[in-house]
Amino acid sequence: MAMSRLRCAAALLAACSGLWAIGATRAEEELSAVQGVFCNTARQLDQVLAHFDAGVSLDRAVAVTNKNEIGCSHIDLIHFIVRNPVKTGIHNGRITTAKYEALLTAVLVGDAVRPVSPPASVFFVTPEPLAEILLERRL
Repeated sequence: MAMSRLRCAAALLAACSGLWAIGATRAEEELSAVQGVFCNTARQLDQVLAHFDAGVSLDRAVAVTNKNEIGCSHIDLIHFIVRNPVKTGIHNGRITTAKYEALLTAVLVGDAVRPVSPPASVFFVTPEPLAEILLERRL
């Protein structure tokens, strides 16, 4: 996604959804439009990654993790807009990737921004690391 499209979507989100208060341009109020595997809990995300490391496809790893309850999604056709992403660790397995936690604030489908209210906490990995964002590692 071009950076200008992301900025446009973020501006539209801020203007239309009322999710940001005055001072929303502070560094700790970062928005990112991302794709990847998203889960309700860190444990579920670790389960998906363990299944993937065992050699199954990413979609199958999500399906197996969701066997008893739906908690994870593989988002690859749309973008989730997350606020305040925080790097929570590194996964060294079949692939090496950073793990993140953030607030899901909206879904970007084409040029349409669909707010998520109230914002939901999500745990996720992305195909590419989040760059240009001040991330702090939680202990």
